Amino acid sequence: MSTLLTSVRAIRPGGSGYRRAALSIALLAAAALAYLGALEIAARVLYPAHSELAARIRSDWSTALQLGVSPSPDHRSFLLVGNSLLQAGIDRKELGALQQGSTLSVVVMPIENTDYLDWYFGARRLLAAGSKPEFVVLCLAPVQLISTSTNGVLFARTLMRPLDILRVKQAAGLDWTTTATYLMASASAWIGDSTEIRNWIRVETVPGMTELAPYFWQRAGANPRADVIEEIVGRRLTQFSAVCVAHGCRVLLVVPPLVSDRGAASVAAVARAGRAAGIPVLIPVAPGELGQSYFKDGFHLNQGGAEIFTPRLLEALRGIPNN
Repeated sequence: MSTLLTSVRAIRPGGSGYRRAALSIALLAAAALAYLGALEIAARVLYPAHSELAARIRSDWSTALQLGVSPSPDHRSFLLVGNSLLQAGIDRKELGALQQGSTLSVVVMPIENTDYLDWYFGARRLLAAGSKPEFVVLCLAPVQLISTSTNGVLFARTLMRPLDILRVKQAAGLDWTTTATYLMASASAWIGDSTEIRNWIRVETVPGMTELAPYFWQRAGANPRADVIEEIVGRRLTQFSAVCVAHGCRVLLVVPPLVSDRGAASVAAVARAGRAAGIPVLIPVAPGELGQSYFKDGFHLNQGGAEIFTPRLLEALRGIPNN
């Protein structure tokens, strides 16, 4: 008891023990802040300078913001958004060559692991930031159009506006802990890019890891009944269109190639939903038209598949009427 009283007296306010304790706490807090600051600087400066993914997203975002509605009725601008299916399906060099001398301006912005909600809120952010394409083209598979998930903290960092946080919570069914994490990720590169930073470190430290990806066969998620797809997609296309129309844009939907014709019923349901919502649905390659030899993993197109899909998509965009 006497030892405890002696310790309390030693750290009483104004005493030397109190000053030493206060100094220790201040130094510990300063060290913690310096450590967190260093992580934030590394995430904002070093990671984008060395990661191809981060550099690509940043470049695509900058290009998308430069899109403006052309005063010429002959010139059309399209902003294509989607996930890894779009990234794998578009041959960017071929797309650039096909646009030479064309009246079309097509900008591609894929972000891996994104679904409908990612791009619904992403479109809100892009258009509010000043991007003004004539058409926003959503490129997603049927199962991704009805998904209720988002791409975690990367979505919050790259596509979500902080002021939309409560809308995101409601739409994605987030708990309050995840909601708070999303809000912090929208302000912090270290939190928002943490998943991709770990993936980047893994790829850089494990030789040949990216070459292993094609050997892991991917399966698309099971689709619900066609009538359920039609109802959800119709409602979401109307919702997505309202955001774009409010900024002077129109909406198109592109269904990427599917390896099997078993998805034909789902694609047909999406097409009916598009007609009901007044949204053109483009299907440049019918489900099952391309065999497995045109896919890397049963889901993503390989280079041969991209060389087929890219010109067909561009031709489909050319066929969109002005009104």
